[in-house]
Amino acid sequence: MQAYTINEMGPPPGTVQFADNAYVDYTELTNLNYREFLLWTKRIYGKEADEYIQLLPDTTVWLTKLSFSLTLGSYYFSHPAYNSYPIVGVSYKQANAFSKWRSDRALETFLVNKKIIPFRPYPPKDSVFTIEKYFTGKYYNIKPNPAFSIYAEYRLPDSSSYFRIAPFADSFNKENYPSCHGDFYKKFSLIDCFCLEISAKSEDIIAPCSSNFCKGELITHLKGNVREMTDTEGVFYGSSFHEPCSKSYTTCSHDTNLVNSYTGFRNSCSYKVWDLKAAQ
Repeated sequence: MQAYTINEMGPPPGTVQFADNAYVDYTELTNLNYREFLLWTKRIYGKEADEYIQLLPDTTVWLTKLSFSLTLGSYYFSHPAYNSYPIVGVSYKQANAFSKWRSDRALETFLVNKKIIPFRPYPPKDSVFTIEKYFTGKYYNIKPNPAFSIYAEYRLPDSSSYFRIAPFADSFNKENYPSCHGDFYKKFSLIDCFCLEISAKSEDIIAPCSSNFCKGELITHLKGNVREMTDTEGVFYGSSFHEPCSKSYTTCSHDTNLVNSYTGFRNSCSYKVWDLKAAQ
């Protein structure tokens, strides 16, 4: 079988391409995305396991002076009405764990679809599929297929990626928002934010807005909603619904307040090639 090339792979799930072998999520990761991660972890390890408990988001972030809301503290993460809202209350370590899990599941799904490995919905916890296990032949002693040595690596974006994405998102959004949403949203085509003045008018309780977007190539909510983690702990890109709409979003800030109601994350992604010869 002829080996796949990176150019034949297409954008990894959930992403849009912004440069050569450089992809980014359409929007921030949502509550639904993160709940899927937790459900998978609980199914494998159990609800009392440290592996599961250490990944739970901090829902008390809505009870601080800045974001006090008993309602959101109880429902924001778990209620279906907030499925498409950005996940908040997670740490840098948890965001990285999600990114690694997503990378593993993407390759596993790809190989299952290509009938390279069997589908195992309930693997033993010591036999969970990972990229490293597969390519080193440690996943059920299956010899890796040299035609499928490419894998998608999801991660937190570095700051330079955000600066490259920002103008690209503007051009896509300006072109696609009017056709997706009609005249009402034309004024938001270049704003694409949910900042303090807008959120205060739109909600009785100030909170981020839904990450729903129309079908098509859009990169949304770079200019507000929640600020986003970078690959450096304590460094964040953009502004949030707690900050004025006039604040520049094309900046990175340093902050020691790492887990709160106004910080989320998205993934960037690129394809990597595992050197099977070096592993032999």
